[in-house]
Amino acid sequence: SKAVSSEASASTSSSSDAENIAMLRKELYDAKVASKAKEDAGAVREKKLAGDLQTIKEEADIAAKFSTDDAIASKTETDRIIKALRDESLVNRDELERMVKALREETHAKNRAERDLH
Repeated sequence: SKAVSSEASASTSSSSDAENIAMLRKELYDAKVASKAKEDAGAVREKKLAGDLQTIKEEADIAAKFSTDDAIASKTETDRIIKALRDESLVNRDELERMVKALREETHAKNRAERDLH
């Protein structure tokens, strides 16, 4: 009878070990799932930021093209683009102000030239 009771206790301990292992496995799995979800969210956020940056660069390129074309962007539009660029700190402030100054001088020169024609 002694052998039977020790066997019984052995089987209960092994079943609780199995439960513990199952629990640990589940915790590990949950942790993996959670970290994967976090990773995915991070990747999505990075992708969005990269997309935003690309859009701003494209807008800046378009603005630059317009400024060289005859249709010069209005001052408010120029300021809006500068603000967007400055917010993204793609270009430093001095560089932006230099660009704007050049743009305005170019506009004034064009306007003067047109006035002289009339």
